[in-house]
Amino acid sequence: MVLSNSSVVALQRGTGAFAGHGLWNDGGRALITDGSTITGDATGIRFALRTGAQPPDLDVDTWAVTVDGSRVEGKSDAAIFVAASSRAPFIPARIFLRNGAQLAGADDVLLRAAANSITELNVASSTLDGHLLFDNTANASITFTDAAVLNGTIIGAQADTTVTNGASWNLTGDSSIGDLTLGSGGTVKLGDGTAFNTLNVNGDFVGKGGTFVFNTVFGDDSSPSDKVVIAGNSSGTGNIVVNNINGTGAQTGEGIQLISVGGSSDASFVMPGRATAGIYEYLLYKGGVANPNDGAWYLRSTYTGDPCDLNPSLPICAPTDPGSPTDPGTPVDPIDPGGPTDPVPLLRPEPGAYLANQAAAVHMFQQRRHDRGEPAFEHDGAGAWARVGRDQMHTTIAGQVDTRTHTNVLQIGSDLYRWGQTGRGQIGLMLATGEAETQATSRITGYGTRGKVKGDAVGLYGTWVQSVEDSAGLYVDGWLQYGRYDNRVQGNNLPRETYDATTRAASIEAGYGWAFANSDRGTWYLQPQAQVTYTDYKGDTLQEVNGTVVEDDRAGGFESRVGVRLFGHDNASGNRVQPFLAVNWLYTERGDAMRFDGERLDARLPTNRYEAQAGAQLRLGQRWSAW
Repeated sequence: MVLSNSSVVALQRGTGAFAGHGLWNDGGRALITDGSTITGDATGIRFALRTGAQPPDLDVDTWAVTVDGSRVEGKSDAAIFVAASSRAPFIPARIFLRNGAQLAGADDVLLRAAANSITELNVASSTLDGHLLFDNTANASITFTDAAVLNGTIIGAQADTTVTNGASWNLTGDSSIGDLTLGSGGTVKLGDGTAFNTLNVNGDFVGKGGTFVFNTVFGDDSSPSDKVVIAGNSSGTGNIVVNNINGTGAQTGEGIQLISVGGSSDASFVMPGRATAGIYEYLLYKGGVANPNDGAWYLRSTYTGDPCDLNPSLPICAPTDPGSPTDPGTPVDPIDPGGPTDPVPLLRPEPGAYLANQAAAVHMFQQRRHDRGEPAFEHDGAGAWARVGRDQMHTTIAGQVDTRTHTNVLQIGSDLYRWGQTGRGQIGLMLATGEAETQATSRITGYGTRGKVKGDAVGLYGTWVQSVEDSAGLYVDGWLQYGRYDNRVQGNNLPRETYDATTRAASIEAGYGWAFANSDRGTWYLQPQAQVTYTDYKGDTLQEVNGTVVEDDRAGGFESRVGVRLFGHDNASGNRVQPFLAVNWLYTERGDAMRFDGERLDARLPTNRYEAQAGAQLRLGQRWSAW
């Protein structure tokens, strides 16, 4: 079929299959709609103005093809071919693809344009799978809009391209175009992560709120990555999303370059999501370390300067209520910062939550003999006890991540067997449940992470005291316990991670009380104590959604306590009060630590710690006691 001399043809629900070219557009306008198909043994549609065949006043608006909800196929060549004409070289071939239009060509070439041709391609609400090829001297204007999708490449040094209004260009290989306009809702995905592609923009880039999506191995400066190379100028605004491709995280120097700009670099990019791997947080920087004015854009896992200058949307950059104005006081001279400092590795807050979960599980159900009450206040018959506790702990990881943990515990127990008169022994069963919640926050970025541990435990305890009448003499106490924990960690803008853990713990404790002051009202005792606890902690190894492998390095182990307890024993019958003071030296064999993609991070708790306690033991009537 040949269209010439400004002729018009409309094909509805029809099929055209021809030798050579399904449709030769020699100056006319074609409308292919309603599921029609055009097929050619060579090309599906050929745009070519034959020399001498057209009048010199050809209407430039008539040389067009609209494919609406229909299919064009070339069996041995491109689906659409655009040729140049010496008679009318400045007339553009207009191509409109609408509402699910499909193109199919040999070697996945959807459109091919010859030297000195002019093409105007507009794609809306259609998905194209293949390549658009333009000769270096071919001019083209390509627009993807209204949720159109191109899965393929564009090769054309003068192929100006616009992606806007929900459209997406998903590169399947290196591409080269003229100017690039990335409009609101438009997305350019540099690839699928199986290979790393480069998009060469031979002209200028204009950002109007669209998004680049890069695939990058999150590591050091040498990490492979998709790239955008802009030969001309950049202007406007845009977003950058970076997917980690099996990167384990590393400290960068110059950074991983994503975008380079040959001309004026006036565009502004932000990274609305997060880029994390291993223990590191990556931020988007403009300018290199060696040359801050190079105009390029980098990912760096190091911190220099004010992070709000990099991304004002960071949580730490949220505006605060200034409140009432205050007197600024006497101005002071600024402090000279001295010479440049080495970049600081930038840690993400999630490892802080993992470490806090680990520490909470190790210590959640540990106890001492006096946590079950005062032996001298117990009665002859078997009894039951309950303990409710709430702990709060604040730690800082590597000087960057603040963690605040709140732990609530309920333990109950009951004697199973008792023996002895003057000296008494007892064996009992105990159950426990508890939970710990952690908020870990980066001091640098303000990103936060929540950790939570829900645990249950069962155990046995045994105690022997030398004297049941008072608190003098020797006591020996021990317990065995098994615990199971459900854990979760969820960072800002990251998926929730869940994993399980177990503990097996044992303790042996002993003390001896001396009476050193007696009166009719009561007696004062000094009681040295010692305790050794061993905890075997095992947590699941998990792989986060971002690919980071999280595993235990070390946790639990031996912990010891040596201290002295000063207390008074009220000799009155009925209600009795026993105030106490205690000081303890706590020794930890090893600190808790975990590995993130093989890199070790620990909480760096002191090996030696010191503790002071104060309180009272109470006997209330004949059946109840409290402490």
